[in-house]
This record gives sequence, structure tokens and C-alpha cells, in this order.
Amino acid sequence: MSTFFFLLRHFNDIDHIAPVMWKLLQKKHKVLAVLENPFYRIETDVCLKYLKSFPGFRACYYYQLKTPVPKIEIADFLQKGITENILLTVFKVFNRVFYHGSWARKVMEDLKPEACMFDYGGIDGAIRGKLFQASKEMNIPVLCLPHGLNTLMDYELKESLNGTRKVPDFVRRNEFDAYIFQSVFHRDKSINWGLNPDICCVMGSARFYPEWQELYLSLMPDFKSKNYSTDKIKVVFMLQQWGYKANKEETLALIDKLSTNENIYLVVKEHTRKGGRLSGTYKAGFKHARNVEFTMKFPSSALIHWSDVVINMGSSIGIDAILQGKYLINPVYLHGNRTIYEETGACAIARNHEQVVEEIINYQRNTTRPGGDYKGNTRELIDMVVYGSKGSHNVLESYCDLIVNKAVKVSDKIIAEAINE
Repeated sequence: MSTFFFLLRHFNDIDHIAPVMWKLLQKKHKVLAVLENPFYRIETDVCLKYLKSFPGFRACYYYQLKTPVPKIEIADFLQKGITENILLTVFKVFNRVFYHGSWARKVMEDLKPEACMFDYGGIDGAIRGKLFQASKEMNIPVLCLPHGLNTLMDYELKESLNGTRKVPDFVRRNEFDAYIFQSVFHRDKSINWGLNPDICCVMGSARFYPEWQELYLSLMPDFKSKNYSTDKIKVVFMLQQWGYKANKEETLALIDKLSTNENIYLVVKEHTRKGGRLSGTYKAGFKHARNVEFTMKFPSSALIHWSDVVINMGSSIGIDAILQGKYLINPVYLHGNRTIYEETGACAIARNHEQVVEEIINYQRNTTRPGGDYKGNTRELIDMVVYGSKGSHNVLESYCDLIVNKAVKVSDKIIAEAINE
């Protein structure tokens, strides 16, 4: 029985990496999930709550691994009547003052994991960087796992604060022992940015692999809308982060237009990250609307399960809609990205507000859209990103085999070096 260490930050990381932890637990391995974000509520996360049913699983915050200040639980001490922004600043100070490389080394010496898994990113950070370095110094394999599914066919042009954009430099990430991708086209991008092809592994998507997808849906609560009546079309609108070339003004105009259609009941799902949310003032304008509501925390998969039609601006949650057999609309005029949805033709394409409404009515009438039935194209998309263009195979088994094999190879190498000495 091996012990595997996972360092996670946010909901998206857990959402995409939980199925890998689940499969390792099924194989009787021990799994430790460590949250780098002290404000993420472990006790309310659906996936973590489920994984806790396995005796080999433990979830905690990084400061609970080994407290550098005796008898002080830093977060419990601070989380009383202080705003999150102030707390984040305080935590950054604590992390730099108390959490040294020696702390990370002691953590790894105590845990003795066979391998460490980090979500996508570099090798730096007050906590992440120290744990990474300690793992490398102790010859513990470190693997980088996808913390989301990137649907963009082009480089992710996210604007910086000063409006400039810089091509990523992945050279330092070559210190990972393996860097896992869901698709070939995103692996190739990273290689162009300096990643060593020898550490790149295309494995497909753990999050959207059917075995986990079925279980995942069973864990979701049922969505109960505030005012829905059975004579309306249930439409869920998934918002994108505005910084990802999304047209916020036009997006709000579409919400306004849909809200005036008496045949539609609209649920707007705000993005879990702050860059894709709506102002309280804007939402207050719908206070008396009987066919519109907003949600941010309710699970997207549950909203999709409730829906008839999903409007998606390029997010990977559209794959969930496809797997659930929902009518998927991509309003391409609301964003400036080229995504796998247009590339494969795996959804209905709308180029203005009127076409969005038309597609919804097409669904209601059960009529074929002008370009034909897009659902015939979903197989290509699923093969590209769920199976990594490798054809149908057990994605979760592939992840586990890679992790275990990396651990075994390093262990064998250490033993051989010890014998030779």
C-alpha cells in the first residue's frame, strides 16, 4: 500500500483531480489531499466528502501538516471577524515567515509519500515551491495534473493588468517528473513553450471519463429553481471569465433579451472565480422577474441535469452538457476564442442574440437546426479531450498506472544506487 500526496488550491483543481484520487483509493492506496487555499471549505466539497468514506483518505490544510508555531492553529485564530482580503495578506506574511524549506522537508519526512501530485502550474510559490523543492531533494517523484480542461485551440490570451500579453515560458517546469495533458493539441502548445517532450503524457480527462461522470452526478444535489413552471424551457447560461476575451456588455444584453421571453426560464451560473461574476446592482434589476435567477455556488453538473438547454461560452462544462445529452449552444459572438466546440462542430453555433433564441425555439419544436444535427459531431470532441485522441480506453487506470510506475521506478533507482555504494 502506497501513500500519494496531492496539493490542491481551488474547486476546479479538486473537480478534475478527485477522480484520480478515487481510483487510487479503490486500489487500496492511501491518499492525502492538502489544500493550499486556507479559505476553501473542505467540509462542504461534494467530492472530498465522498472520498472521506474511504479509510485511506485524508484531507487537510497545509498548515495542519506540521504547525511551525507550537499550539497555534493559524487559520482558526485568524478566521474571526476579518475580511478575506486582509486574511490573505496575513497568510502571505505567515507563509514567508514561518513556512521555510525546513518545514517542507519535515512534512515530507513525516509523510513519506511515494509520489506528489500538483495541479497545473510552475514550481514556485510560498507553499507550493517549498513542498516541490523538498520532494525533489528527497527523490520523491513530482507529477503535474490538469486542474481544468482547456477548450481553447489558440493560445489562451488572457489580458494582464497593463493590457500586455506574454508567451509562457515552461522551461523551469521541466523539473517535474511527468506533466499530464488531456489532449494532444495542448501538449504541443506546451512543448512550443519549452516543455520537454519526454515528460509530457497525454492521458485524456479524468473529470469527464464516463465511469467517474456517472458517480459524480449521483453525488450532486437536485436543483430546485425558485419560480419555474412546467410550461417553460429550462435554460442554463454558463458565464465565462471576462478576462478570457469575453464580451461582457453583449453577454448582459443577451441575459436581458432572454429574460423578456415568456417561454424561457433562465438560470445564470456565475463563474466560480471572481473574474466571471455579476455585480449585485445588475442582479438586483431582476428582483421581481419571475423567470430569471442567478447562482454561483450550486454545482454546474446539477444545473445541467435540471436544464433542457445549456448556453456555454467555451468553458469545458459544455462537455458535461454533451455527456448528459443536453442541447448545447455556443454564442461565438460573445467571446473572441477558437474552441474545440467550433473546431469539431459539436454544438449549435449562434452568431447573434436572435440566433440564440432561435436555437432555443428549435429545441422546443424538436426541429433540426439550419446546419444539421450537431450531435453527430460530439464523438470527435469526446475522443479528442476525454480519451486524448487514443480511442476508447480506461482513462483513470492510465492515470493510476503512470503515478504508481513513476513511484516504483524512483524507488528501484534509489535501492540500486544504495547497493552500488
